[in-house]
Amino acid sequence: MTPGRVFLLITTGWLILAVIFIVGFGEWRDTWGSTQAEIGMPLPGDSLIEEPTARTTRAITINAPREKIWPWIVQIGQRRGGFYTHTAFEDIFRLKIRNAWKIVPEWQNRKVGDLVYLAPESEGLMKVVELIPDSALVLVSADPVSGELSLPETGVDWCFVWALTVHPGPHPGTSRLVTRETFFSRDERRILGNLFGVASWVMESGTLKGIKIRAELLGATLAKEAARH
Repeated sequence: MTPGRVFLLITTGWLILAVIFIVGFGEWRDTWGSTQAEIGMPLPGDSLIEEPTARTTRAITINAPREKIWPWIVQIGQRRGGFYTHTAFEDIFRLKIRNAWKIVPEWQNRKVGDLVYLAPESEGLMKVVELIPDSALVLVSADPVSGELSLPETGVDWCFVWALTVHPGPHPGTSRLVTRETFFSRDERRILGNLFGVASWVMESGTLKGIKIRAELLGATLAKEAARH
């Protein structure tokens, strides 16, 4: 078998696997880490898009109380703490995001109406529409020029809502970080929805893991310092 044919077979195999993953694992991607109860429970921001094209609910258990998790959530954003996800993936798209490993006091003063950047300059913009301390942060896509909310009733071709919520965990001192993305597109072709689902899963599962690592590490560090004194 020639090298060219070997390369073709390998490439074809990877493409087949990619298609299987994109088309066949949608439910697993969209409900990664979550329980049936979490999938079905109402969350802040659900009512903003009445007829979504796609909706995901993902979750992770964090061995830390909610007050140790919230500071990481409230400082997210391209010009703040980043999104705690895959830096190499972000660099491919030149997002210029640096994911923080510490809580920065000046990044903690977030409020409703604040803009949250996903990319450099004004590209990729969201706005805070709901903020419940230690509990929920809801972001909605916004126009990169005006900063106004982008929702179906404004006539946009696509938009999405991202809710990050913290709930009591299965054991004392633990929490559940539950996220929900609600996506709307006027082009409802299945392949676009699946491609969005794959990208969403890659980045959001990284965010969930990134917040978990940071909250648990910070808590362990503070506990050791307290023990020394």
